[in-house]
Amino acid sequence: MLESCNKDPVSENWWLQIGAKSNITVGYWPKEIVPGLLNRAEDAGWGGIAMTKENEDIPPMGGGQFPDGFYDHAAYFKEVRYMLKGLEQVIPTYCDSFTEHADGTGCYALQNDKDTWLEGWRYRFLFGGPGGNCGT
Repeated sequence: MLESCNKDPVSENWWLQIGAKSNITVGYWPKEIVPGLLNRAEDAGWGGIAMTKENEDIPPMGGGQFPDGFYDHAAYFKEVRYMLKGLEQVIPTYCDSFTEHADGTGCYALQNDKDTWLEGWRYRFLFGGPGGNCGT
């Protein structure tokens, strides 16, 4: 799966697309709400968010289990790529600098498989967890 963020050359608004062949549009951001992007981004991020009302248990994410190496138990991204100026697609490698973040409450976790490429999946990671009352 390819994620790409493209700047529309006419409107200068941003599009997020997934799918190497289908290019499914996931998001659209008018340039006015992301003025920090101007012509490019310094960072890219992938992941998920689970939210609830105040004083309620946090919902599960993914399959409701912590990442354990099984891709049917947690949410995941595979074939992660980003684009450089000129629309050059780059596949992250173990040499790239990454910051990993799980919420810190113990409700969710992250398993980065950047050093264990699987044929056809390339750079990938799992994330998720059971949610619940996690001290929030």
